[in-house]
Amino acid sequence: MTPPTPRMADCLNAIERLTVDGVPPSWSQLGRELNLAQSNIHRLLSDMKDRGLVDWKPRRAHTLRILGQEPDFASMSTPALTRILGHVEALLANRSMA
Repeated sequence: MTPPTPRMADCLNAIERLTVDGVPPSWSQLGRELNLAQSNIHRLLSDMKDRGLVDWKPRRAHTLRILGQEPDFASMSTPALTRILGHVEALLANRSMA
C-alpha cells in the first residue's frame, strides 16, 4: 500500500471524525468538512481507492470505509448495535430460505 499524501491523511482523519456509530460520512459531508467541491472529493477518494486506502460500494450511500480497520463495536451505541444485529438476522433468515 502506497502511503497517503498529506491531503489524503486529512481525508482519512475526517472520515474517522465524521463516522458516527459505525456509519461513515456521505461524500458531501466529507466535502464540507474538507472545504472541497464534490468533484474534488470524488477524485481524492478515487485516488485513495487506487492506493488501497479506502473502499465503498458504488451507488450506495454511507458505504465508505477505511481499509485495514475493523469496526469498533465497543464505541457504538446500543441503537446502532441493535440495527446491525437486525440486519444480520435478516441476512441469515434470507440465507436459510434460499
